[in-house]
Amino acid sequence: GFCSKHHFTCVAASSLTRFQLDVGGLFLGRAALSQIGKYLRSYIPYPPQFWWHELVCPTRSYKLHTMPARFLFTRHGEAAHNPLISAGQKAEGRAILDPALTDTGAAQANALRDALKEQAPDLAMVITSPLTRALQTTWLALGDDTSIPIIVTPLHTESGMLDEADIVAGQPCQRGSAVSDLKARFPRNWDWTAVEDTEFWTTTELSGIAVHGPTQDGYFHPLKSEARQDAFRTWLRDRSSDVGAVLVVGHSGFFKDFLG
Repeated sequence: GFCSKHHFTCVAASSLTRFQLDVGGLFLGRAALSQIGKYLRSYIPYPPQFWWHELVCPTRSYKLHTMPARFLFTRHGEAAHNPLISAGQKAEGRAILDPALTDTGAAQANALRDALKEQAPDLAMVITSPLTRALQTTWLALGDDTSIPIIVTPLHTESGMLDEADIVAGQPCQRGSAVSDLKARFPRNWDWTAVEDTEFWTTTELSGIAVHGPTQDGYFHPLKSEARQDAFRTWLRDRSSDVGAVLVVGHSGFFKDFLG
């Protein structure tokens, strides 16, 4: 299902913890990794409705560099398939290839921009999924600011390949567009390197990997979401040295496992 507000979570750079927050103030879940020395220090409301959580002094976790950076994870805004699925029209919603933001989703992304300006003035990097709804959320949230590097990677995108145990995986709504199309619609100065490599951003025709739904079109990462969790942690660690806040724009399906 779709929650109409972003999942927006901040964690200290010393770890990638496992918990999930709803930006509207509703606590969705929290499960720290094993042997964590302390749980969450505090939560402070974002004006007017956002929540800020930070992990303090974990004794054991996914270690990153000792740096001042922190990670903020946010889900994309509402996209065209979400209200259909919420209304019970699941087949119609899932059949939309690479759905774009709705007007509501665009408003949510603009609200995220305002929150970032106030609460993350040290924002130094943005990492986004290549699905259109995540790219649009990133673009609207950053506005005209070209000083912050934006990296596009499919490592934390949804599962775009067929999975018999997951009816949503491999559906058109979980697949994206060709990098040539994306670069024509979004700033070309973003780092598109990861989606220019067909080893990581591929199609059924190129890879032979089966998908699900009424169309075979669309691009996806050739590994399931759960198979990319550790790789994405390592990827974040390697690209976050000596920076401030890092915003990660992605999807609830991936974040559910990644953050807990």
